[in-house]
Amino acid sequence: MTGEKVKTLYSGHASAGTHEVVFNSGNLASGVYIVSLYTGKEIRTQKLLLMK
Repeated sequence: MTGEKVKTLYSGHASAGTHEVVFNSGNLASGVYIVSLYTGKEIRTQKLLLMK
């Protein structure tokens, strides 16, 4: 892992509730990526396996 930021899917504020973001991985290579969600109270991080 190189630790580079690859893409920002959404930046800004959103109201409470359920939201959906479309992730276009067309220009990314297969591999393991780290996905982080930042909220006002916590940071959630998980691995994403991209296979083409």
